[in-house]
Amino acid sequence: LKRSIIKGANEVIPAIVASTLTTIIVFVPIIFIQGLARELFLDFALVIVLGLIASLFVATFVVPPAFLFFYKNNYKINHINFTDKVLEYVKKVYTILLIFALKNRVLTLMFAFVIFVFSIFLLIKTKKDFLPSGEFPVINIQVYNSVGGTLYDTYDKGLKVLNIVYDVARKYANVLGATMSAGGDSEAISFIVSISGASTISSICETRVKFDSKDFNKYPLIIREAREKISNIPGININVVDTFRSLAGLGGTKQIDIVISGEDIDTLWYLANKYKEKFSKIPGVLDLDLSWKKGVPEFKIEVDRRRAAFYGINTIDVTNLLQISTTGSLAGKYKEKGYEYDVRVRISKPKNEQEMLDLPIFSPVLGKNIPLREITFVKPDYGPVIIERDERVRCIRIYGNKDPKFSLSQILEKIKKVFDEDPLPAGYIYKFKGEEEQRRDTFTAFILIIILGIFLIYTVLAIQFNSLIQPFILMFSIPFEIIGVVIAINLFGSSLNLMSLMGILMVTGIVVSNAVLLIDYANKLREESDMNVMEVLVRAGNIRLKPILMTTLATVFAMIPLALGLREGGYLLKPLAIAVIGGLTSSTLLTLIVVPVVYSIVDDLQRKLKVFKR
Repeated sequence: LKRSIIKGANEVIPAIVASTLTTIIVFVPIIFIQGLARELFLDFALVIVLGLIASLFVATFVVPPAFLFFYKNNYKINHINFTDKVLEYVKKVYTILLIFALKNRVLTLMFAFVIFVFSIFLLIKTKKDFLPSGEFPVINIQVYNSVGGTLYDTYDKGLKVLNIVYDVARKYANVLGATMSAGGDSEAISFIVSISGASTISSICETRVKFDSKDFNKYPLIIREAREKISNIPGININVVDTFRSLAGLGGTKQIDIVISGEDIDTLWYLANKYKEKFSKIPGVLDLDLSWKKGVPEFKIEVDRRRAAFYGINTIDVTNLLQISTTGSLAGKYKEKGYEYDVRVRISKPKNEQEMLDLPIFSPVLGKNIPLREITFVKPDYGPVIIERDERVRCIRIYGNKDPKFSLSQILEKIKKVFDEDPLPAGYIYKFKGEEEQRRDTFTAFILIIILGIFLIYTVLAIQFNSLIQPFILMFSIPFEIIGVVIAINLFGSSLNLMSLMGILMVTGIVVSNAVLLIDYANKLREESDMNVMEVLVRAGNIRLKPILMTTLATVFAMIPLALGLREGGYLLKPLAIAVIGGLTSSTLLTLIVVPVVYSIVDDLQRKLKVFKR
């Protein structure tokens, strides 16, 4: 038994080492990726790499002695069971298919090529997102009051929203608590401030309801019903915050974010409102808002330059007067006990337009003060909260959220259609920002990582097999993972996103390791016997079928709980598991057929080339 164990270990260890290295090496490029993908996957990849190294150590140094210890007295016992009978039947079917494929190699490769092209077509049509959306036992809704609304009004409206969410949540889940914070004008200090943006002229309230984690799957029901009731509250806009995105540092990144750029502010305002109205009718678009508003009513003080020159007054004098009468002028700093305080000079703040125009301003020509109205006039207007710029050009953003039932790519396609049907005027352009911009950048980076991973796998296999041709044969197993990934994503109603790409990266290493097991044993048979190539491949396929299927099934079964997303936060890893299940299933089935066919074709070409050289 000991000699048998040593012989078996020596036979499989090279293949096991090569298989493990191909799976490990595919994660090396993760260290080069930046942004959220690095934060999400660097530790994940490190755990997998360390686990694979540990498993290689166990398989090499622990399993053989353990087998000897437990089976030294009964290793001749017949272990045939139901699973072995099923496997024998699978072997017979596989042998028939493999022989047929080896006898009809061109037809097999054509069939494989058609499947690959079909998978690429499906991939283009597949829904795409940056990150998956799902359920979380926290409902976080930001309530934006209309511009000019007081903090107290915002507080009242926020309280209404909180009560609605709380009451709806109680219908479906065990509510654990509810909180609310409100903020607004810098002078309003009666409430907890939790604001961003132009706090001096708008106000915001943030409501948060947490319920029991076992009821996390009720999140869509609660949100849907709460939205319908909140829509009846006038004068507010809401933003339903995705909890995971917030935790991942994407709280300020909008799922839908369209930037319209141009020079004229009034035209931008008109275009933004027009397209916002059209976008709001697209199914799946939620919580649309604009990055800046017209603002509260304001007065523009315009200087009559001729009259000002007559009195010897310039615009800087007017500006200084208005600053001292409103915010005050910084006169210096006062330090006491390690603290520093601003010292501001300010005259009585005018309460209305008339008091503003009655402010005294000194005339050097007359040598006395004159009313400000003598050299200025007031023009009522609405001012923007902020003026944004994109690449130094004025812009306005239309942003919002999406329904989890719809993918980002579906919604953006419909938005593009709106722009195609009603184009922007000359001199104005639009572009997609937010998650779509991050998705494009991350997808591009991941594609480069997968290509780099494939190159590293090829390098490792070239060293292992001492050949430049055989690693190329093994690479044929990689494209066939795409068809399984795409079918699984569409079958489960998921989308191609950051987690799916990580699943594809994982599968890339695993499928090559399966092909290594097959080809490594075929090479050994050719060295130790006089069988022809077809006999060697059929024999190798039958011998290696069981470990390949065991590896595949073990991985697939381990991913099923993740694919079902049965626990809180499970939606995040669900696309990864779906991609692994689909890609591993399709690539394993096709690898067992296609790789032997390619191997036989390459072997024929090599023999013919040798004959030709002679």
